[in-house]
Formats: sequence, C-alpha cells, structure tokens
Amino acid sequence: MYTTDRLAGDPRAVKPVGTNRAATVPAGAATRPLTGPLAEQPMNAELPFLADGGCACRAIRYQLVSRPLFVHCCHCRWCQREGGASFALNAMIESDRVLRLAGEPVPVLTPSASGRGQTILRCPTCQVAVWSHYAGAGAAISFVRVGTLDEPDRLPPDIHIYTSSRQPWVVLPAGVPAVPEYYDRHAYWPATSLERREALLRA
Repeated sequence: MYTTDRLAGDPRAVKPVGTNRAATVPAGAATRPLTGPLAEQPMNAELPFLADGGCACRAIRYQLVSRPLFVHCCHCRWCQREGGASFALNAMIESDRVLRLAGEPVPVLTPSASGRGQTILRCPTCQVAVWSHYAGAGAAISFVRVGTLDEPDRLPPDIHIYTSSRQPWVVLPAGVPAVPEYYDRHAYWPATSLERREALLRA
C-alpha cells in the first residue's frame, strides 16, 4: 500500500504507508490509452500506463500504475448475483500496483463458488465495490472492478469466462476468446503476464 506523498528530488517516488522508505512506481507510469483488448497487444510492463478510478461518492480514489495482468469478463451465476448484473468485468493486477490516492476501502468477506470465499473491498460510505481478493492468490493480486475506472473503456475484456451460464441475450464479440467454464492461463495469457505472476508468487 502506498500514499501519494511525493519525495523531494523524485516526483515519481511515493512512500509506502507506515514507512519512511521510498518506493518507485513501476516503470511506465504515464497515460497511454489502449486501442484494443490487452490480448491483442504486447503486455510489456515497461510500456507507460496509468488509470485512475474510484467509488461513486469519490471517498475512495485509486490509480493503477501499470497494465493489468489480464482482464476477465465473467458470466458465472455467482458474479451475476453478487453484482446484480449480467456479468462482472475484473482487471487482475498485482496489489502493490494499485496506488491508493484517497480513502480506505473496507473488506467484506463474501461467499464464492469455490467455498473459500472472496474478500470484496468496498467504500465505507457508498458501499461500491472497487476490487476484491480471491483465496487462490490472496491479497497479492487484486481483481479491480473495471467499471470503477474513470475511463473503463480502456480495459476491454481479454477473455469471456463461464459463458455456459451467460444470459442468452448477451452477444459475445467476435475476436475475443470465450470459454464455457474456466481456462488454462498458459494458453491465453501473454508471456510477460505469466512472468509477472510467477515473480509475485516467488516473492
């Protein structure tokens, strides 16, 4: 977790919360709009990318300081029930690349299809969900709700999952992978995203 306190002499450095040690924002933290699904572009962590977002009342503000690992559009009935919508759009990203600019979301333990639950982070005022953590990777990876970004159109889905339970009137776009249940990440993720995930799990 980081605060936005700038350090003298380095406008790109931030302070990790609760320490006096400087931490550098991951390389390439400058705005660069996407032109299509991430799967259609090289997922190079060095490419510049920034994306701001927050809750409805703006008490929570955050910033993604790199491209996400991958973007899921999930059509499972659990996501439909939890979100009250036809699908959930989540950007998977290392949690230390989610810069907290204002406010502190509160964790809400929520049941999941796996039986292991997920922790949804919500604004304590308006209760909007901004991201969540699943039991698999725990708090190390955040599933950021793409709809809470100021420009959510910058992160279209890389894959549609659990399409076997999608609403029948939802038309899936051509050219974007779609699977009836879950999938093998090695078959769909860019190599750089796989490398980032492995580095995270080794840390």
